[in-house]
Amino acid sequence: AAGDHQFVWNGEDSDGKPAQEGTYEVEVKTIDKDKKEGSASTFLEGVVHSIRYSQGGAYLMIDGESYGIGDVLEVLSSGENNGG
Repeated sequence: AAGDHQFVWNGEDSDGKPAQEGTYEVEVKTIDKDKKEGSASTFLEGVVHSIRYSQGGAYLMIDGESYGIGDVLEVLSSGENNGG
């Protein structure tokens, strides 16, 4: 169906065994009603652990990875500082 969908990986390989530690990539492909393939944008959700300024730009540190501030689509409150 059209719209946003959530993907959660359980950390297992195709045989059901724990995958080796490392960096993995996810690619999303779409298929329309006429069986024509396309692609879709992906995004992640995470907790910002710190913000670093480098080479004139701001970078968010999320789970040990660096993301440019221009890549941010939305900021949600964790509820910790607003009484929630």
